[in-house]
Amino acid sequence: MYRSTRPWKALKVAGLGEKVLRQKCRLIKDPTSDEMQDFAMNAMFTCIRNNAFGVSAPQLYRPIRMFVIRDYSTVPDPSQLSAEQHMSLPLMPYFNPRIESRSRKLMGEFESCLSDPWNVAFVARPHTIGISYIDGFGKYQEKEISGWEAQVFQHEYDHLEGKTMADMCTQKGLYMSKERYKRCEAYWKKVENLPDFEALAKASQLLSNGGYWGPEAEDSIEPEDLNIDALKSQMRMFLQFYDKDVDPEKLTKEDLKNLAERIVYKLQNPTDNVSSESIEGKL
Repeated sequence: MYRSTRPWKALKVAGLGEKVLRQKCRLIKDPTSDEMQDFAMNAMFTCIRNNAFGVSAPQLYRPIRMFVIRDYSTVPDPSQLSAEQHMSLPLMPYFNPRIESRSRKLMGEFESCLSDPWNVAFVARPHTIGISYIDGFGKYQEKEISGWEAQVFQHEYDHLEGKTMADMCTQKGLYMSKERYKRCEAYWKKVENLPDFEALAKASQLLSNGGYWGPEAEDSIEPEDLNIDALKSQMRMFLQFYDKDVDPEKLTKEDLKNLAERIVYKLQNPTDNVSSESIEGKL
């Protein structure tokens, strides 16, 4: 990118409910123009001022296909970085980005967003994607990205399509306030006796109705690629809906496995009004 002689400035961020966040953004004719280069620099400065992983043009009231995100190309495992280390990474602009391919394998993380600063949402996305874009020097680029970098890229890409993390959240109960998220952390730390991943993930998928995570995604996600806190949070919801009087801290691993299996059975057989005892007898 060229060096602007004009001072950088933090731009106003659009909030949920504003029309610009629902528009499908248009292509940029000349990413190397002074206007676009200045806008990209101001977008990066806005990220810096807000301690953000990235920001898209529509979030800054420009319905154009461009966003900036942190550069993870030199980081072997971004999931091991502290918040401070994430924020110390340089930012890169992506003009006219495209997702050319998506892996069947999924990953999932809780996401946050500058346009929805009070909430977080658990979103499962393709673990690896092939992308193309115009870089800050006006050169066409292609590459494959995975893991955390792919998660961030897809979050910002959704904004260019008029979608938010709330739209892509796998389950309504996993779109929550940051305050509730912090309260859940205390619960997560106490839940150690999780059932085997397959039983829990199956129940999770059947309860999901958003994004890429659902019954059709069976066998496409591995334990190491899913934020385990999300599954623990779902177990808490399972207990609220199916065994309200049970203390989760006293459940054994086998108890939780049976609970997950009962949920799977109930969701797969919605017209079968049998009791929990007879359900367990069928498993």
